[in-house]
Amino acid sequence: RDQILSVGDKDFYSVGGGKKAPSAHLVREMAKLENPPIKWELLDFGKNKKGAWCKIHGWKGDKDNPIMELQDGVHHDFELMFIESIFDAMANGVWLPSNRNSKYMLTEDDWTFGETDGWPIILNRDVQFHLLKTHLTKIKFAERDAITKCERRVLLKLMGKYNERKDEDSDISEQQTGTIAQQQEKEPETLEEIQ
Repeated sequence: RDQILSVGDKDFYSVGGGKKAPSAHLVREMAKLENPPIKWELLDFGKNKKGAWCKIHGWKGDKDNPIMELQDGVHHDFELMFIESIFDAMANGVWLPSNRNSKYMLTEDDWTFGETDGWPIILNRDVQFHLLKTHLTKIKFAERDAITKCERRVLLKLMGKYNERKDEDSDISEQQTGTIAQQQEKEPETLEEIQ
């Protein structure tokens, strides 16, 4: 009997340029269908005032004698995340609560360069508030995001579908996913065996 994996738009996310990549959930389901299935375990994860991180060990085959295995990690540096948000706001504007109909595009009056480090400093209070609020939300979920990204990356690498040049952008298309999904049905596994 063949096992079919049902795939829809919700299983993909946009990576820019009109391209889509499979979600972490879809990649997990595809890893379970590999023959032999890919399994993984969290080695380390956490969050502190400076960042969030995760390290995962994944393998294909028997854990004691794997066909293939690897370890990978993801680290989110909160300071760099915030600086990236500032540059993004400068280039693309921001949606402010005071005007939900259009983006507020920053002008030269809205920012300056810092005297000590040379990084841009936002002067507009509304934009500052928006960026800080958005950044705090990112920090709140940074640990979970690091785990999800690390898990997805390990599984894609073990399936031979990870594209280093595009980092989180996968070279798996929706059409390829449908053909990958038809595999021999295997006996159910426990959650501990899968992870």
